[in-house]
Amino acid sequence: MLMQNISKAQGLCDANNRPAGSIEGAFEIEGNITAGCTPLAVKLHDKSGGTDIRYDFYYDGSKDASLLDMINNKDSSNNALFSNANSIRVYKILQYGTKNGKPMYTCKTISVRPNNQPIFSYNSCNNNSVEINIPVANDNDFDYYEINWGDGAILPEKINKNSLPYSKTKSLILPKTIKVEGFFNNSKLNCASPASITIPFKIPTLFPNGYDDPNKVNIDKIELVSPNEAKISFHGSFDSKGYELFEKEQGKAYKSKGKNYTPGDYSIELEDSTKSYCFYLDRITSCGSDPSAELCTLPLFSVDLQEKNNNLKWSTYPNTITSFDDRNYGRYLDKSQKIIEIENTVKKEIVVNKNLTTYTKTNVDCSKQQCYRIEMETSGQLYYYKYSGISISNKICVDRKTFSPPSINDVYVTVKNENTTEIIFQDDSQWKLLKEQYFLFKKNENKIDSTDYIKPLLDINAETLNNSECYFMKYKDECGSLSEPSPLVCSINLTANINDELIWTSFNPFGNDSIESYEIISINEITKNESNIAKTKNGETDFKPNLDNFETEANFKIRSISQNGKESYSNNISIPIEAIFFVPDIFSPDGNNVNDSLQIKGRFGRVTKMYMSIYNLWGEKIYEFNQKDKAWNGKINGKNAQEGIYIYYLKIILNNNEEIIKKGRFQLIR
Repeated sequence: MLMQNISKAQGLCDANNRPAGSIEGAFEIEGNITAGCTPLAVKLHDKSGGTDIRYDFYYDGSKDASLLDMINNKDSSNNALFSNANSIRVYKILQYGTKNGKPMYTCKTISVRPNNQPIFSYNSCNNNSVEINIPVANDNDFDYYEINWGDGAILPEKINKNSLPYSKTKSLILPKTIKVEGFFNNSKLNCASPASITIPFKIPTLFPNGYDDPNKVNIDKIELVSPNEAKISFHGSFDSKGYELFEKEQGKAYKSKGKNYTPGDYSIELEDSTKSYCFYLDRITSCGSDPSAELCTLPLFSVDLQEKNNNLKWSTYPNTITSFDDRNYGRYLDKSQKIIEIENTVKKEIVVNKNLTTYTKTNVDCSKQQCYRIEMETSGQLYYYKYSGISISNKICVDRKTFSPPSINDVYVTVKNENTTEIIFQDDSQWKLLKEQYFLFKKNENKIDSTDYIKPLLDINAETLNNSECYFMKYKDECGSLSEPSPLVCSINLTANINDELIWTSFNPFGNDSIESYEIISINEITKNESNIAKTKNGETDFKPNLDNFETEANFKIRSISQNGKESYSNNISIPIEAIFFVPDIFSPDGNNVNDSLQIKGRFGRVTKMYMSIYNLWGEKIYEFNQKDKAWNGKINGKNAQEGIYIYYLKIILNNNEEIIKKGRFQLIR
């Protein structure tokens, strides 16, 4: 994207940067002056009608509302404003206060001149040509201008203000002494006459370290205001045709980014934030090409935290400067590099080797925020002109409150009982800082347990009979940083369907491991001893058990085994055993020890009460008993009963109060 000219920081002078709800103020500079000679006495009068009016005569746009002083100057006393020694100084005067309960701000600008020298540029080439440019500018508010070319003319050249922008190249044999001056028709507004400027005869032997030309085009600064946006500041000739800007990705060929750029500040979007881009400016004069030295961006790639260290990594910077055709483009290049660290509000400068691209700041105070930028200063000689520039990286800030150390991965869950799960872990995070606390979270981010040392954590409100309960862990280190979450681990939930088939969930209970196999564990209904009755592979999550050997209920659980040998258990389930009873159709009490008694057969484990009565065909009760291990031996009052058909009535009550009643016949033979 083509660059756009950007103004210097406006801060509170820009309505878009003011606190929400603020309103515009109003004040007057006595005499309504906008410029004057140094020292310039300035007095202000409030026109806003607000209260608590204050003024900052030296506002530079960097202060936010909270940093303004609280000196009350409703009508300011005389303030003397001074220019720079050799140039105009522009002051932003900020008014701030309160009106109708709202914060109020406004600004005015005033220029202070050391003399009558206007904004202009001069350049020379081949020692026989001088170019002077006077641009249209806020500070060029003179009524007319005069140029003394140093060519012996009796009268200086006069230029009316309506002729701006003005540009002229004159053939002059150097050295020459020139003067450019601005005048007001009202002589009271004129300042002192500026000093003359001598343009020397330029040859390398006279300037072994390069000629310092204040109007030679030079990229003064490239600053990455974000990884994808650079701000470029340059000075040079005020030629109205401007300069052409060239850009390249470091290591590739230059391409034009557009023309007609005049000295100032510009922003440009960068295609790739991970790469360094180089820029230079050029224009064609009567003497040929007038290029600047190149200056390159210096992206700061990362600031990685490692315990109490901050590890910085940034781009390389070229050791030579090249032109659009990749030839060596400058006699030499000097570099110096430093890291700018701002810790909370304290600024520190760390000088590092000019060729470094990494740096580790050790023993960082992790209770504070650190922000970093890299500054590379370059200087050298382009032909016989000096150049210098500074490349400033993007800013990266690190705040331990928002940083998450690496997670614990060695964690797994197992069921303790129907209301409790246990989460077992080892700290394999490789994070060397002291851990202040370990936290256990439910899947829904609810914190349910914590410990300040390594021990199993519990969820005593688990519902293991109904759900697979899922968890993750975090820890807090001595710097107060909360780690990344561990892998989600879930308990195994075991159920049985209507066909008494065991079915369990396939969620992984192991954080940094996978399931190798499942074991089906049977629990003895009397002794509670456990035995492994079957084994399935990972992915096989159902099993049909044999229930024939159980009387009352069959109890099972699943043991999952990880590839590294860890074990996780499911909940226990009980499958009630169906109460089955059988009365023989025939029995023969003949003393041969085969079928000699009438005995009830079946599963009596769930029986709490039973009653059986036997009747002859005439409905007479001949025998009864109420114990499951009793039987009828075929005798009535000690005498053998007659062969024939008999009738029985059987009533059984189970442990769930269910009643089973059976009626039928059997035959007695001898």
